[in-house]
Amino acid sequence: MKYNFKYICTKISILVLLSSISFAQEKTIPIFVGNVGVIIPAKVVKVAYLWTDNHTYEDGESILVHYTQIFEDPDSWIGIFYTGDTKNSYNIIQDLPTNGDSDGQMLFYGLPVGNYDLVFYGLTLEPQHILDTTRIRVQ
Repeated sequence: MKYNFKYICTKISILVLLSSISFAQEKTIPIFVGNVGVIIPAKVVKVAYLWTDNHTYEDGESILVHYTQIFEDPDSWIGIFYTGDTKNSYNIIQDLPTNGDSDGQMLFYGLPVGNYDLVFYGLTLEPQHILDTTRIRVQ
């Protein structure tokens, strides 16, 4: 797996979260600033972010989704589900791959009126791991 250290160094202030988590974790992520490196528990670092420009959209309006992730994960993707239906991939309404890009945008179209969960999936830490989620409403 390829680590995007330039990305980590430039955005370290938003990635390291305050946590009371024990440092006896199995999964770790190396963080480098210049020539100095540390190994920290994976759960202390949020490895991806997902957001939209708005939380409410009009019926038929296109939805621009932004994402960023530490790793260039070729298997990451973003799916849209009705709120609460994210447990089963058969309930997916739309989905698009990130194509391994660490930063990007994607456009979703044609969502009917309803409440939705946008879910950022990746294989970064474990199979089909949810990296981040956000909610929107189409009215």
